Amino acid sequence: MLYAPYSDELMSMQLGTVSNIMSSNCHAHHLFILRLVGLDWHNEVDDCRIVTILRKHRHSGLEALVKDSIYPRIELVKDPDVPDHPGQGRILDPNMINPQLFKSWSDRCYSLHGTNCQREMRHHAHALVGPAFLVDTHRNCIVPASLGMRYVALSYVWGRQRWLTTRIHNVQRLSIFAALLNEPDLPNTIIDAMRATRLLGERYLWVDSLCIVQDEEAKKSAQIEQMWAIYAGACVTIVAAQGQDAGHGLRRLPGSTWSGKLVQQFFNIGDDEPVIERVFSLEQNNNQQAPWYNRAWTFQELLFSKRLIIFEKNSVRWECPGSTWFEDVECQEVRGVVTRRRWQGAMPTLIPDLSAYGDLVSQFNQRELTYPEDALFAIAGITTVLSGVFKGGFICGLPELFFDVSLLWQPRTTVHRRRPQIPPGSSDKVVYLPSWSWGGWEGGLDPWTWNSGKDYSKNHGQGCTTSRETFRILEWRSNDKPSYEGSVAVRSDFDAFRSAHNTIRQLPPGWTRHVYAETEDESRPYLGPLCERLYFYTQDSDPSLEVWYPIPLCEPGSPPVVRAPMRYLFTTAHASVFLPRKLRIDNAQNCISLYSDNGQWVGILRLHNAHDGAALERDGVCELVAISRGRASNSREKEPGLDEWEFEERQSTSSFYEFYNVMWVAWDGDVAHRRAVGRVLRHAWETANLREVSLILA
Repeated sequence: MLYAPYSDELMSMQLGTVSNIMSSNCHAHHLFILRLVGLDWHNEVDDCRIVTILRKHRHSGLEALVKDSIYPRIELVKDPDVPDHPGQGRILDPNMINPQLFKSWSDRCYSLHGTNCQREMRHHAHALVGPAFLVDTHRNCIVPASLGMRYVALSYVWGRQRWLTTRIHNVQRLSIFAALLNEPDLPNTIIDAMRATRLLGERYLWVDSLCIVQDEEAKKSAQIEQMWAIYAGACVTIVAAQGQDAGHGLRRLPGSTWSGKLVQQFFNIGDDEPVIERVFSLEQNNNQQAPWYNRAWTFQELLFSKRLIIFEKNSVRWECPGSTWFEDVECQEVRGVVTRRRWQGAMPTLIPDLSAYGDLVSQFNQRELTYPEDALFAIAGITTVLSGVFKGGFICGLPELFFDVSLLWQPRTTVHRRRPQIPPGSSDKVVYLPSWSWGGWEGGLDPWTWNSGKDYSKNHGQGCTTSRETFRILEWRSNDKPSYEGSVAVRSDFDAFRSAHNTIRQLPPGWTRHVYAETEDESRPYLGPLCERLYFYTQDSDPSLEVWYPIPLCEPGSPPVVRAPMRYLFTTAHASVFLPRKLRIDNAQNCISLYSDNGQWVGILRLHNAHDGAALERDGVCELVAISRGRASNSREKEPGLDEWEFEERQSTSSFYEFYNVMWVAWDGDVAHRRAVGRVLRHAWETANLREVSLILA
């Protein structure tokens, strides 16, 4: 029954109860059941759970079903002596990967998928910058790179040990034939990656520590900004997902002295049908505890690489847009399991999408950095690419086009300030990240808080999922020093074409107006000036996208705006003092209510951590600055994401919830720092004792 290849039906075979199997004489079955029900299992009672082996529709693998639980997939081992044998599993050499495996995968990908596994770069062709240096794995030295050279890239975890890096003083020495063979501080992972490159039939390897001159600041920054292009341009990226640092090596790699041993679980079903338990599941992120999955630098490396060879669990697998292949299973066209596919879908190609960027940032900001001050450098590849879509580029991780909205970022859970961790005596420049940017804080972010920047989207399933709207009230300027002189105006123009009844007299180039006819299946709340919508719009570059009003776009063919750090913000704003009370911690979110002098509830702050809440309650007052005005539905059903619903003191008497977005600031002389962001009722703010302040945010 299990032999029928790729049957349309679910096939099954009962092995009996757990107790019956454990009372048999088959040691292999004992091991199998112990792996399912737990190694601490004791047959103290009659365990009547039935063990069933399943094979699902069009899958070669088998799964074990114990009562209502599905356990790790197993594969029938291929028997070459049986014609049309349905098995796909391989029993592997526990000490060494097949030396021909990597090149066979690469050749198979090119043969089956052609150009489908090459990243589409035409929208960013102007920004393509190749590596400055490459490692020549035949000559064992670094060599200058030129555009068009074919190379492999390495993605790995450095760790805290001071490994060999290319510096101004040693770049000439490392360029000499066989120089890398004599370097004791060259880590095992790089040595093994050089071997793997040769096994792939390739010659050149890109490694950040060797191919970027680490103390040439201007050139280093340029390479970091183009990191996306370097990984996107590699023919394959080798991923060292296993191990704590670069000293771990690529286990079981042929020729490596840092070999590991693969413990492969296999046993027989029936008398003579061997099966193996798969090393990797078909789920994304097979081992999320491995440091590589949790490192910030590897996020964009994963995002932009076309094809991956991933070393993990003392085994290896291949991932590309067309397939995922595993060392222990014959090549199958397994689709939809590529680790990075979910994030790649959030990379807009033509129209800026703030909520999609917010999702990327939320994922990225939970990852770890050896040096926290590297946060904005580690995402620079992503922001460089998106600067070709988001007009004006990014200011410390916030898109200028949506600047007033992006200032409203909030933590999803507790976040902590990122502090520089430059080692004592290091010549590296200390970088302080601004308090007003998400990059200045480590921890989970709430992407919902940026959804008001997508209120232009009409498409069903792609539109704005919140009724919140944001209206500008301030003019911001930015600078990299705490001086107004030399500062640059911030152009937050996302709503430049938003108008009453969404009627625009003169359309920007490339946009077309269409008459809007409301249908019964449209129930998305919309409260702003477009609530009586007459028209919607499409863009020539992507006619499938429908919007309520045009969004300013980058000029076709124009280079992206890549900004130098601008860590200070300047504006003239209004401030007032309110009374914080009743700290509430729910779902790891720290919120506190705000009251007026006469004891009326007026608003809320979502705090970065509970310690700030305790400090606020102790001090009894907090100073707030209004940074924008907002509006939302006053219905929890239509706007479920607001923290205010959890507070009974809040009164809901009208259809609209109108408020000011406020920032709690702490002053250090003439400079202020962000402490939290929240909302104050519009009427309460406008009738409060306001004072004008010259605000410098640092």
